[in-house]
Amino acid sequence: MSRPGHVTSLRAFWQQSSPALRLISITVGWTLLLWLLKVVLQLSSVPSSWIDVQLALPGSLYTLGSRPWTLFTYMWYHNDLGHLVVNMLLLYIFGRLFLTYLTPRQFYIVYVLGGVLGGFLYPLLFSVLDAMGIFYIHLPLYGSSAAILSLIVAIGGYCPKEKIRFLWIGSLSLYVVALIFVITSLLFNLNRNVGGSIAHIGGAIWGLVFARSLRSGVDITRPIARLCDRIASLLKGRKTTSRAADSRRYRRDNTSSSSSSFEGRATASAPSSAADSSPKASDGPTLEEVLDKVKRSGYSALSDEERSLLFDRSSRQDAPKV
Repeated sequence: MSRPGHVTSLRAFWQQSSPALRLISITVGWTLLLWLLKVVLQLSSVPSSWIDVQLALPGSLYTLGSRPWTLFTYMWYHNDLGHLVVNMLLLYIFGRLFLTYLTPRQFYIVYVLGGVLGGFLYPLLFSVLDAMGIFYIHLPLYGSSAAILSLIVAIGGYCPKEKIRFLWIGSLSLYVVALIFVITSLLFNLNRNVGGSIAHIGGAIWGLVFARSLRSGVDITRPIARLCDRIASLLKGRKTTSRAADSRRYRRDNTSSSSSSFEGRATASAPSSAADSSPKASDGPTLEEVLDKVKRSGYSALSDEERSLLFDRSSRQDAPKV
């Protein structure tokens, strides 16, 4: 059965897209879908705040314990258009730059772990500050800034002397670019978004640890990559086993139905064959009966049918003498 045209187009787009473009597509599509859902709920006079509650990262370890999935979901959801546009632009630029020097697998792992580890640092540090008597408002956290900053710092730490050219500025080394982004994110967010600044620091630390370990010859993402490969192979094996079982069941059903059909045809044909082979009374007299009648009563006693039978037989072969 052929797929619809739009499904085929989406599949081709996904297969031909770079890892950075795939992450952008997921983030933009998911965010727009949630925005649309919130508009529909608001027009229906239904509260939409539960979306933020269930997807945004809380600033308390206690609350995070009741919603642990937010450690992953917060990085795919943005709460305003400007935040989304800036983050996706940076992801496109530095994602392509990252993939110039490193592998797509390292790209995915650094990005996701940068968001998770950076996000976890926010409620962890706020809980420590609360225990010390230093209180801040626990605002929910949205966006992929920590994950993107981990990519920027990772590529800057791995290729510090490589340069990138900016319009009106000129060429800057990747190390300087990464340092500028870290300092800028802290200056612009420290007063109004303390939680975001903490998450950015966590993402930057993770990116730097990855880059330094890789330069020393150790890829710390390899155990995670092996775990992902093992899970994928298990899922693939289960899917293959299921398909094989379905195929065997299909062949068995077809074989049994074919055997039943053959037996039915054989049973049905047997009586007809027996009926064909057995002589019927309505078929008329046989040659032997006609000859016996001639012996007993003479040729004049034969009917027209019997005379015709005797004539036809004698014309094809020599008839028995009487």
